[in-house]
Amino acid sequence: MRFAWVRSYADFKFISLISLLACGFCSCTAITSSPEPLLNAAVPLAIPTYDGSGQLVEPDVIFFNTPWRGFQYWMAFSPYPFTNPEDENPSVVVSNDGVNWQVPDGLVNPIVQADGTNYLSDASIFYDSASDQLWVYYNVALGSPGTPGVALGINRAVSSDGVHWTNDGQLFQVPNCDAVSPTVGKVGDNYFMWSVDPADCSAPTSVMTYRTSSDGLNWSDPLATDLVQPGYVVWHINVNHVPSKNEWWTAVTAFPSGQDCCANTRLFFSDSPDGIHWNSYSKPILSASASGWDSSQIYRSTFLFDAGTNGIQVWYSAANPQAWHVGYTQENYDEFIAWLRE
Repeated sequence: MRFAWVRSYADFKFISLISLLACGFCSCTAITSSPEPLLNAAVPLAIPTYDGSGQLVEPDVIFFNTPWRGFQYWMAFSPYPFTNPEDENPSVVVSNDGVNWQVPDGLVNPIVQADGTNYLSDASIFYDSASDQLWVYYNVALGSPGTPGVALGINRAVSSDGVHWTNDGQLFQVPNCDAVSPTVGKVGDNYFMWSVDPADCSAPTSVMTYRTSSDGLNWSDPLATDLVQPGYVVWHINVNHVPSKNEWWTAVTAFPSGQDCCANTRLFFSDSPDGIHWNSYSKPILSASASGWDSSQIYRSTFLFDAGTNGIQVWYSAANPQAWHVGYTQENYDEFIAWLRE
């Protein structure tokens, strides 16, 4: 199913109440009120993880108008039970409505596994129409879990059916924290990879860089974009191309300058005509709730745009002091962008 978009916060609140009553707080997508254009999900999504915890971070979602291998939505993510990096191994789930997720038949998660001398993070999924394959890019921190890594590798796993995955291994290596949150897109024959450099928890500043490639395997040296978030340090990103608007969008997770990545991270939105020059908006679009499952911080998130309904869909990872989950929220695009431009 696709979602019917509501036109006001009052509509959202009414639908939220009805949804909560209907589902008994089990696995619904009810939304709570917020001063920002996106409303915090009252409860997180129920997404299966291979470790059984149901805790996860860093969702990246792609959508197919015509189901690919039986499903319209494909998500890459990493389990992160109680902030344990040993379980942060890239995994894949599928859905036909963006809300109810399952592991596709035949797949055994994770699709790649750390070997004890490193730990993994920041899985990002991309569909390559030229090869009719799914590609999942991810970080490999070279060091024992819980200790600072000395270097960071960018790796890729590939699948033609979403079930059987081949690991291409390391594509390139950088100093630790110098290519965090890799995210890939393509226009024409050119692939682009964006990442954050440096994405250190206490970094006073950071830069979103981009690399280019003709095959998705061999990448150029990084160049700086002009994306900035005034008053904040960019921490994690997720970039999507929106063909119907001829724009790039990025979900920007950032923390206030002078603090660190564990304090008051918020979600921002930026758009771009070319993926290099970005229009940033000063107002956060989603912050931690006052209480509940997402009361500690908002973490890496992802956007999709539905041209048929003019709707923006958002999957966001967040934490309370004990656990990590992923929530879902949505809004009419015209109202969303008008609020940002006020």
